[in-house]
Amino acid sequence: MTAAEPLFLVLTFLTLLWFVGAWLSKINALPPDNSRINSYGTEILSYLHVSGLKEYRCSELKAIVSHNDELALHKFIAYYRPGIIELDKYIDALRRRFLENLGKTVTTATDIEKIAAANRILLNDQPQPYDFSILSKSEIRILLEFGAGKGQAVNDEFVEKFGDAQFLENFNAYKQLLRGHNRTLYIPKKDPNRNLVDLLAEHGVIKRGRKIELQDRLRILPLKQLNDMARELKIRKTFQSHEHAVQTLATVPGSAILLAMSYAIDDLFYLDPNALDVEAIERDLAIWSAYAKLITWPGKQAAPKMALTQSL
Repeated sequence: MTAAEPLFLVLTFLTLLWFVGAWLSKINALPPDNSRINSYGTEILSYLHVSGLKEYRCSELKAIVSHNDELALHKFIAYYRPGIIELDKYIDALRRRFLENLGKTVTTATDIEKIAAANRILLNDQPQPYDFSILSKSEIRILLEFGAGKGQAVNDEFVEKFGDAQFLENFNAYKQLLRGHNRTLYIPKKDPNRNLVDLLAEHGVIKRGRKIELQDRLRILPLKQLNDMARELKIRKTFQSHEHAVQTLATVPGSAILLAMSYAIDDLFYLDPNALDVEAIERDLAIWSAYAKLITWPGKQAAPKMALTQSL
């Protein structure tokens, strides 16, 4: 190796480093390929930006909004729960004013105090073209009191339990079956609600068959049949109270066998209102419903004007 060769190798190495540095600088200088996304979220419309949605979901959202379909929008945003930038920001500001007017925490305030605090808020600086006056006072209060916590009850777990894409319809059907109190139902395989109750039983929302306590299974029987069962079991007593009959027969051997002769055990389902926080779920859904109403309102207002212009 000559004396000049080490110097040549050093110069070559430095030249390569320079080219690599220049190439990296060029890449870093290029603008990111996200012209539709900025720090203000992804633009759906000029007045509607969202966060937390993939691009193809944004396209789906835009199609729903363009058709002013409030019900479809309610279901979409409750399912995916995106950030609605303009509305979230404004409602957060309203909530701060609400808490200032209240002068205490929401949990310690009375309903009268919360109503008074909400009524003192002026909606004169709302983001255009939204119109919060289309909301009822109860909807405004829900947004003020609970809007910051939306998505806690209607979450991925809830959506999965209630059939994924059909979660809203299934939840409404469940409420019709529940009727606000615990009850045992006989739902045979041909019943229209059978697929729903089987799904909910698989996810532990309701109980089915042998997982139901005997006393709860016995509640399917009217008082007359309970007294008939008591006679067959040699109980010399006529019950006047349905609950007394249930509690007594649940301790008597043979009552489960007699019950199974009238009702197939796998067709019995027990609904417990405490299995889910139905009130919190309904509150979350009401929040997303208010959002859907606000978002579709500008399009609904513009539609008649557009139709009139086209007719002329």
